[in-house]
Amino acid sequence: MLLYIQHHLIARNKYADYLWLSSQKMPTTKTAEAVERQGRAMSARAFEVGLFDPTAAQGVMLPRVWDFDTLLRSVSWLRLKNSQGRNIYIRPRGEHALSLIDDASEQGIELMKSEGFAPAVVLETSPGNFQAWLHHGQILPKPLSTFAARLLSSRFGGDPSSADWRHYGRLAGFTNRKDKYRRADGTFPYVRLREAAGLVYPKADEFLAEVKTLYEAEQCAPARPRWLRRPWL
Repeated sequence: MLLYIQHHLIARNKYADYLWLSSQKMPTTKTAEAVERQGRAMSARAFEVGLFDPTAAQGVMLPRVWDFDTLLRSVSWLRLKNSQGRNIYIRPRGEHALSLIDDASEQGIELMKSEGFAPAVVLETSPGNFQAWLHHGQILPKPLSTFAARLLSSRFGGDPSSADWRHYGRLAGFTNRKDKYRRADGTFPYVRLREAAGLVYPKADEFLAEVKTLYEAEQCAPARPRWLRRPWL
């Protein structure tokens, strides 16, 4: 019997392991540790934290602007709001050096690494779904930041609707309160911090040179005639 149990534990796949971990109530200290690691790895001067209520008629975001120390002091309050049904999001305040790739697969994350785009932060936001923050090593102006995010999303299979310069990502250590992830016992999975190296990816200089070239070419391209922009009826 003991051998069977040992074999079962070893053979359990990543998906089952994720579900088991998510079913455990995360202590406040673990949440605080995850928040601290993610915040440090994002290397922002200040953060915008959004607390989204998915049950409201139009969806209500409760915003906060905090420095890193205030973020850490607010973990208990964020846990309370999360337990009351709000999803907890974060993004850098103002122009920044990061790009978010949302709704990536595990294969997409591995592809980033193999091609020199190792993320500064990797989150598993729900079973098998990931978000990655890439660190460019320099602050990008808003239009260029959005262009870079869209190019990265296209290249690595992210959600194009989330590719812009100031899109919110999940904050680790809190539950994903989307109703489609509600389990039979009424609980929700935790957002897990998988990696927090906080490093600039190896191909940053090469990629940003490409981004600037493509962006300038797009801006210089002649506008299409108005009638060409309209779909045929």
